[in-house]
Amino acid sequence: MAKHGITVNALCPGPVASNIGREAPLWLKPIVPPLLKLLFRSPRKAAAPVLLLAGGRAMEGRNGVYLHMLREKPVSPEASDPEKGRLLWEKSEALLAPYLPAGPS
Repeated sequence: MAKHGITVNALCPGPVASNIGREAPLWLKPIVPPLLKLLFRSPRKAAAPVLLLAGGRAMEGRNGVYLHMLREKPVSPEASDPEKGRLLWEKSEALLAPYLPAGPS
């Protein structure tokens, strides 16, 4: 368990049959929704890994889990590199600084 009882996990739900085709060219609009339904997972099925990581008892107390379409996979060496994590944190702070209130957090 991480500091303060907070855990950090990640997931990839896989391809999702969302409303992503809403901005498709007019001639593609009749084709895109049936293709998405046929080839991609429904939003309900794609939400399963989100629900598992957010509240599943199987994840209780676990940290650093990566789920790809409900299958646990190892985290890449790049994702678990402390130096890269530090750089990501610093760059994220710099990008967000203009939008956050000044002072201690």
